[in-house]
Amino acid sequence: MADFFGRPAYTTTLIGRLQQATGAAVVVMCCRRLPDAAGFELSFHPLRAPLPADDTAAARALNEFQETIIRRCPEQYLWSYNRFKAPSGAPPPAQRPPVQPARADS
Repeated sequence: MADFFGRPAYTTTLIGRLQQATGAAVVVMCCRRLPDAAGFELSFHPLRAPLPADDTAAARALNEFQETIIRRCPEQYLWSYNRFKAPSGAPPPAQRPPVQPARADS
């Protein structure tokens, strides 16, 4: 679990572990739907520094990066995907009220 918009969220550790094992660069890809079904705009965002070696810190760093991307166009994020669920058999995280993301113009 790593904070995502101020709440603990189920977050993968695979990306950080792969980077630690291989030294590969991490590039985040964002896909924005264009109005009137005119297609998509893709943008690629390489991380400026390697992820931390600690799994939790790496997951938090990725979530922070994702929050930055989501704030650019929050109406296009798939909010129905439940990142705040607990995996089967895991205890649920402590409940905190969600943080409403503010739109960040870029």
